[in-house]
Amino acid sequence: MPSPVSSATELVQRQSVWWTGLLPVAALLYLYTTLFSVAGTPLFRAGDDSFFRTYAWRMLNGEVFLRDFHQFTPPGTDLVYLAAYRWGGAGVGSSNWVGLGVGFLLALVWYGLARALMPAGRAASRLPPTA
Repeated sequence: MPSPVSSATELVQRQSVWWTGLLPVAALLYLYTTLFSVAGTPLFRAGDDSFFRTYAWRMLNGEVFLRDFHQFTPPGTDLVYLAAYRWGGAGVGSSNWVGLGVGFLLALVWYGLARALMPAGRAASRLPPTA
């Protein structure tokens, strides 16, 4: 007869696997539905990322950071957008794919940190919206 402790441990492990499998799917679905229409058309979002898009566009057109323009945001984000624009073209779609990728990675990091402190179900419920 299995002990109550071992069956409780198995239940926690099964819940952990279930949440770990569900979380990436839920994060991608949430981010995709906030950044793209059902038909796949990118939706324009106004917010802080407009700074990054603007500065990436300026660098794409040959301007140099700190020589041609100055900013108060971290320059690394502009380089991520610049790479996306060079790879996929300068447009709303490329910006939204960057947002989806960064949001997905942030969701995984938040979950990993929360998972280190609490059970899987509670950790997943503590995730903030990332889009």
